[in-house]
Amino acid sequence: MGAEVDTTISGRVGRMWKAAYSTGFWLFVLTNSACMFPFAVSIWALTAPFDKKKVVLHQFTCFWASVYTWINPLWPVTVRGLENMQPDTAYVMVSNHLSTLDILVMYRIFRHFKWVSKLENFRV
Repeated sequence: MGAEVDTTISGRVGRMWKAAYSTGFWLFVLTNSACMFPFAVSIWALTAPFDKKKVVLHQFTCFWASVYTWINPLWPVTVRGLENMQPDTAYVMVSNHLSTLDILVMYRIFRHFKWVSKLENFRV
């Protein structure tokens, strides 16, 4: 009882389209990151003396990460419940890592947050 493989022409075209789209998207990510990184460094350098919490840099990073979910129709993301978040209240948000998009989706809330991780995650 092995897995069935779609050997029809439409199945092969579908796989080829997905592979081409994926390759193109990852090339966009690399190119976009190369272009956005200097802006992030500039924002950090210009705001570091008076923005100790890096709020301005974080807003730029939220935009940067959101670009990838905005332009990719294969990654539909809907953010709900932001109206329930109070502006000056601390929250603990937990990412369950069910997909590789969890990090990008966290940035879609456009709220200032810090990443926390257990020490073992840095021993990879």
